[in-house]
Amino acid sequence: MKPRNSLLPLATVLCFFSLAVRSQTTQQFHLSPSGGPTNGSFGFSISAPLGRTYIIDASTNLTAWNSVTTNTVPSGSVSFVDTNASQFHLRFYRGNLYWTVIVPNTYPTWQTTNDEDGRLLNFPSGWQTAKGADGRTIAFPSGWNTAQGTDGRTIAFPSDWNTAQGGDGRMIAFPPGFATNQGADGRLVAFYQIGFSTAQRSDGRILAFPSSGWTTLGGADGRQIAFPSTDFSTTNGSDGRVLAFPSAGWITGRGADARSVSYPSSAFVTNQGVDGRNIAYPGSGWASLQQGPDGRMTSCPTSAGATIELDFQDQSLFTLLGTLQPILSQSDFSNYVIYTFFGTGEQQFAY
Repeated sequence: MKPRNSLLPLATVLCFFSLAVRSQTTQQFHLSPSGGPTNGSFGFSISAPLGRTYIIDASTNLTAWNSVTTNTVPSGSVSFVDTNASQFHLRFYRGNLYWTVIVPNTYPTWQTTNDEDGRLLNFPSGWQTAKGADGRTIAFPSGWNTAQGTDGRTIAFPSDWNTAQGGDGRMIAFPPGFATNQGADGRLVAFYQIGFSTAQRSDGRILAFPSSGWTTLGGADGRQIAFPSTDFSTTNGSDGRVLAFPSAGWITGRGADARSVSYPSSAFVTNQGVDGRNIAYPGSGWASLQQGPDGRMTSCPTSAGATIELDFQDQSLFTLLGTLQPILSQSDFSNYVIYTFFGTGEQQFAY
């Protein structure tokens, strides 16, 4: 999975590939100089797959690099001009495509149901539903199993996964090869045994994260989060919660409930329910739905061919997806990504 590298004065390209949910493909990314500097400027053309996000960095010594542009390819190729080129005796350029997760919508129609707790649940037609003793309904792909903890909450999981119950009465499910740890709050967390670490935070919650290249940060609410050490930024909501998101190409929004959400700026839009909570969803092929009695807004696809493309610079996020893919069948893997990303209303990118 290593990118191809070449370094040349005034024209350098690092070629990355995209990771799709169902397949991994190498996407061609070329930089073609258009000649020597003209009127103090230097330009070149960039050829890349339509709609892909790219970054161009510049350096005078091949050690310290600064980003000079981040953009998307509108039609398969785009021109770049560095108007500051004449200020440097020697300048190198490199480009790279973002790592991209493509989540396809394989479900042509969706349906909704109102839960006893006032929540509107939307899910693909053909999925099953189950209700826990706490009155909460969940939706899950056909063929998955369910289990209920002593707290009355029902969970759904692929048939070959394992389950365990924490001291708080909450049931969790996890793939074979995963381990569990319990915090002082009684809550279990499951994590991949290879390359992951755990730590217990001041709120008694166990946090699991990759051992290398990740960092943690705590919010004023006492809750800790983990995120890649590079190319990520954080923001604090007025509710005291910390949110981490990719530094380039992502923005944040805050609802009336003081909770922040993050989303790709070029492809997503937001809407807010009467409960004051913001949700983010794709601007094309998706729509927001009228909120349930609890005032929460939901969203679902309106087009059977809709896809979600999430761009990241940090490869470690794809390592997380890579650990899950061999464990699940292709069908379960795709279902699980969609289920965690859309079915819960949260933006979750780690298994």
